[in-house]
Amino acid sequence: MKKLFTLCATAAMAFTLSAQSDISEGSMFVYTSDATQFVKSNPYDLDINFGYAIQDNIVLSVGIDQNEGLGEETSFNIGARYFWKGLFFQATVGDAMQNLMQLVGTGTYEQVWDGSYNDVWDGTYADVTVAGTADNGATPITDMDGNVIGYEDVVVAGTADNGAEMNMVAGTADNGATPTDNTMDGDEIMAEEAIGRTFTAGFGYMMMLDNVFDSGIMSDMYIEPYMGVFSSASEDNVTFSTALRLGYRF
Repeated sequence: MKKLFTLCATAAMAFTLSAQSDISEGSMFVYTSDATQFVKSNPYDLDINFGYAIQDNIVLSVGIDQNEGLGEETSFNIGARYFWKGLFFQATVGDAMQNLMQLVGTGTYEQVWDGSYNDVWDGTYADVTVAGTADNGATPITDMDGNVIGYEDVVVAGTADNGAEMNMVAGTADNGATPTDNTMDGDEIMAEEAIGRTFTAGFGYMMMLDNVFDSGIMSDMYIEPYMGVFSSASEDNVTFSTALRLGYRF
């Protein structure tokens, strides 16, 4: 029904209105994204745009959309237009200041325990070497005449009392070993990144009301039939849309 109203209204007005042939640098505009929203049940579902010609036939715009009543969610959009003999081509990024967020990798990783354990004592000691004596079975050392002049060192079993080293075995979760402090790279750390919520592109035709109103404020008003496509970052589909816009040129 909305599309039918738009097309019918456009056809009826096209015979009486003049095309805006050129947009000069410094021109300013205020316009609705769709004038038909003013005849809806909720008059506060506002969508107002402001444009400024940064050079001939190139207009940058900022839009404010007040949804579902005063005090509810407000979104913003930015866009650009190029004019050619009344016809214009437009691209707009919606919700420019109220973006969706997506998670992206930061290139760094969370450090996690690598699963290793400290070695544990198996309850035994390593053998130790002690000085030989006549009492510990050491081999005597003699001179050329056969006289004992000393004893060779001997290896004896290690104990807690003779300074022996403890024998260690690899630690596990089952032999009472304590975990090490060793770490490794875990999951990549993610961060939120803003992405544009909506994107629209299309074309329209600016028709001034100066043929209807010879002078006064009304002569600077215009209407724009518009057709375009709409896409959202949160959805995969692309939607076709039409609108009948009402605006004022300063």
